[in-house]
Amino acid sequence: MSLKQCVKCGQMVDEVKAFCPYCSHSFEPERERNASEFEMTSDTDSFTQSFLNRVLSEMDLNISEAPDAPGRSASAPRRASRRRRLILIGAIFVFLFVVVIAIILFLVLR
Repeated sequence: MSLKQCVKCGQMVDEVKAFCPYCSHSFEPERERNASEFEMTSDTDSFTQSFLNRVLSEMDLNISEAPDAPGRSASAPRRASRRRRLILIGAIFVFLFVVVIAIILFLVLR
């Protein structure tokens, strides 16, 4: 096992390592990556953009507007009230679950 010195941090590192374990410096030169034929087609980009836009629109998000745009200020309280409602429903279910478990334990241990 031979060692070599890392040029970035100066630590002695095993020669077969591709990265320095101390500072993450790469000992291997970066290879040039060629784009595949799939990546070079413009159809791929338009498909991913349309899919992304569809997903964002289903989530009531629009990336073309700034989040603090004047037209979007009304939806923020609506989202907050919806979140509060979901938290309340979750708390009710947890409470009912605890009550049911307590009743079952009471009947079994009686």
